[in-house]
Amino acid sequence: MRYLITPKCISLNYDGITKAIDIADARFNKILEAIKSKDFDAIPNIVDGLKNVLAISTNASFKVENGMVYIDNTPVNGCISDRIVEYVKQGLDPSMLVNFWKNLQKNPSKRARDRLFLFLENGNHPFTDDGCFIAYKKVNANMTDNYTGKIDNSVGAKPHKDRSTIDDDPEKTCSEGLHVASWQYAQNYAGQVLIDVKVNPSHIVSIPVDYQNQKMRVTDYEVIAISKGKHEELHMSDNLDDMDEDSEDGDSEDCNGDCSNCKTCSNIDTSNPEFKQGESDAKALLAYFDSIGQSYDRKSFMKLKRFESKSQLYKEGVAIVVGEYFTK
Repeated sequence: MRYLITPKCISLNYDGITKAIDIADARFNKILEAIKSKDFDAIPNIVDGLKNVLAISTNASFKVENGMVYIDNTPVNGCISDRIVEYVKQGLDPSMLVNFWKNLQKNPSKRARDRLFLFLENGNHPFTDDGCFIAYKKVNANMTDNYTGKIDNSVGAKPHKDRSTIDDDPEKTCSEGLHVASWQYAQNYAGQVLIDVKVNPSHIVSIPVDYQNQKMRVTDYEVIAISKGKHEELHMSDNLDDMDEDSEDGDSEDCNGDCSNCKTCSNIDTSNPEFKQGESDAKALLAYFDSIGQSYDRKSFMKLKRFESKSQLYKEGVAIVVGEYFTK
């Protein structure tokens, strides 16, 4: 066994094999301990632990060969493969990811299968042990849907619609189907009660292209809980780049909510179509929230994900309307 230890990695050479194990790799400390104790025979098993753990944790239903993950002898590409490998490197059981992949393969729509990870990663949806994921929905106070008022959404309910009746065109952003969404997007639903729902990936029909892929139409879901408290995504930021995070309300240092005296705002081209669109959308959204009794402060309104991908001029149109609204 030949090795070199640096602050960033351990380089190994044995049996004609050369490996470099990065310090961020869960195997790094195990190999370091084996070197310290001169247990060199254990190192090859630690290095190949990824392959061994994969086989053990999934009853040999999948394997890794030449860097490729196989489940039931079928190659797995893309995000799910990367996540499986990362879970194992961190000493986590990837069986829920394997179950998720198996469920996903039962979905007859390639378009839905391909677009699903856009939805999951934008909304940071937790997985369940049986390979499903958690999404969210707003319903009426009596736990019925707010569109027909007839579909039971009480805890334990399992609404269903035939796939043939659901619009599978992602370009049609509002259409027929059972609707679920990310936590952030679900806040904007009409209704009084936010619920957690469990969705099997085989039941996804369409993920509309608007609002950063944060909603979907499905054939089935199971209501598992009434959402409580604030949904905190501590590993990601919802702050917009143009906001001053130290400001109490998210306004620029010059503005302080009074855009008429703001140096930045006074230099904006208010005739620009994007600026006008931002103003128009903000007014319509504020009116909608007022009509359903939804309450936002200035900072939380400006951080809505629907504004995140918009241009700077659009955001400034929104900001001026919001500044005027909250200083009335």
